[in-house]
Amino acid sequence: MTNQPLFHEIVEAHSSAVLAVCASVLGPGPDAEDAWQETFVSALRAYPFDGVANVEAWLVRVAGRRCIDVLRGRRREQPIDDADLLGVLGRDHAPGADELALPDEVWEHVVTLTPRQRFVIVHRYVAGVEFR
Repeated sequence: MTNQPLFHEIVEAHSSAVLAVCASVLGPGPDAEDAWQETFVSALRAYPFDGVANVEAWLVRVAGRRCIDVLRGRRREQPIDDADLLGVLGRDHAPGADELALPDEVWEHVVTLTPRQRFVIVHRYVAGVEFR
């Protein structure tokens, strides 16, 4: 038996960060909500997380893969309303968000990126994941 929190506590602790990643990549709406839900279904199947040192980083990685699945499943690129996306990106979800926050002018340029390019920015500045 591992010394991990109960599954519902993990969902409560990391739900907003996972949803922020999904909505930032896919745009707010049903696609992001479905990717969020599929992330936690995958997490439930893998629970308890043996060998996972950082559960939040693991969940963000799974969420990213679910978002990529949605993007691949789209037959044609569906435009995301820039105003809706800026509303999601403008929120501070990451731990230590003060040091990660970017000005709104920067986010206005981020929404013009392709979903794959936006994905990298979202992971760093919304989810707080550092790439090494």
